[in-house]
Amino acid sequence: MDAIETHDMGNGIFVEVHYDEHGEVSDPRDNDNLGVMACAHGRYTLGDEDAAKLYPEAESKAELVEAIKENHPGASHFHALWLYDHSGITMRMDSDWAMDAAHWDSGVVGLIFTDDKQREVCGTPEHLIDEVLEAEVNEYASWLEGAVYGYVVKRKVWAQTLEVVPGKAREDWPVLRHDHRHDEVLDSCWGFVGETEYALAEGKAAAQHYVDEAAK
Repeated sequence: MDAIETHDMGNGIFVEVHYDEHGEVSDPRDNDNLGVMACAHGRYTLGDEDAAKLYPEAESKAELVEAIKENHPGASHFHALWLYDHSGITMRMDSDWAMDAAHWDSGVVGLIFTDDKQREVCGTPEHLIDEVLEAEVNEYASWLEGAVYGYVVKRKVWAQTLEVVPGKAREDWPVLRHDHRHDEVLDSCWGFVGETEYALAEGKAAAQHYVDEAAK
C-alpha cells in the first residue's frame, strides 16, 4: 500500500499517511452531533431522519421547516443539504459550488438544523452554531466520499550483508558489502475522516516520542 504523504521527522523516523482501505469507520451521524439531518432520497439512506416518512405532507422547504418545528422544540438554523451523485456521492450545506456541467444527479435532499435538545447536549455558543453545522456536513461528506486515512510511524533500519566472491587464490577472494534498508513500523492509527492533514498532524505528534528517544 503506497503512502499518500510522507514526512521526515529526522533521526531516521518518518510518518506515512495512507488511505484507510480496510477500516470500519462508523457513520459520523452516530455521534453526539449539534445538527439533525432530515433527508429524503430514492436510493440512499442519508442523515438522521427520513423526511419522506416523517414529513410526508411537506412539499416545499417552508412546509418542511414548519413540520420539523412541530416535531423538534426550538428547531432553528435551517440549511439546505445538497447531494452530488456521480461515481460516488458527496454532500454540501447551502452549496453554490460549481456542479458538473451535465448536472448529473444533484439537488437538495433535505435540511440540517439544530434544536433545544441538541444544543443542550453539545453546549455550542449561539454564534458558532452555523459554523459547527457546516463542519458536521463536511465530515459527513468526507465519510460518504471514503476520505478516511491513517498514519504509520516508521524507522529506517540499515543492515549489511557480506558476499565472498570465490577466485583462483583463496586469499584473493574479494568480499563485497551490500547495504540493505528495511522500515520498522513503530506506531499506527486509522480512521481519520476528512483531510490528510489531520492524520498527518496526529502521526507527527505520535512520532515525536520516537524522535526524542533516538536523539538520546
